[in-house]
Amino acid sequence: MCNLKKLKYISASSNSLSCIPDEIGQLSTLTQLWLNNCALTHLPDSVCNLSNLVKLSIRANKITHLPENLGDLTCLQWINVAENQLAALPTSMAKLTELCYVNLDKNCLRSIPTCVTSLKKLTVLLLRHNPIPTIPDDIIIELPDLVKFDMRDTDVTARPAHWKVRIYLYN
Repeated sequence: MCNLKKLKYISASSNSLSCIPDEIGQLSTLTQLWLNNCALTHLPDSVCNLSNLVKLSIRANKITHLPENLGDLTCLQWINVAENQLAALPTSMAKLTELCYVNLDKNCLRSIPTCVTSLKKLTVLLLRHNPIPTIPDDIIIELPDLVKFDMRDTDVTARPAHWKVRIYLYN
């Protein structure tokens, strides 16, 4: 892999990959990584060395946790980790200040991760089909650019009373 000095895009989706080689972290020019619908159970920590990565999509795998140093991907603007088995996000995600799109649909999240409120450029936050019972009162205040906040098919029954924005809670 280290011979691929100019590689910018990888799509290995819909394969039976169960792991990604650590050498992936050597692909310093990579801007997009698509590993959807594979059989991945984790991402190697070396993924966090992809300093130019802008889009990461690992939807529909069996991933239970993300690398703790995910926050090192400071160019990341778009992440899709839907349809995995995540119960939490690494706190280092708060350092991903360029993130504008986050898809956490169909995971095992029981609350909205606190690191999300640090993502000031966030415009889309998708949390559908998670067992989240409540919405923090201040999430809309903390995320001024939020355009779409979708929590359909969660355990939430009402939005905070003072909200003047429309959110998606139900089908």
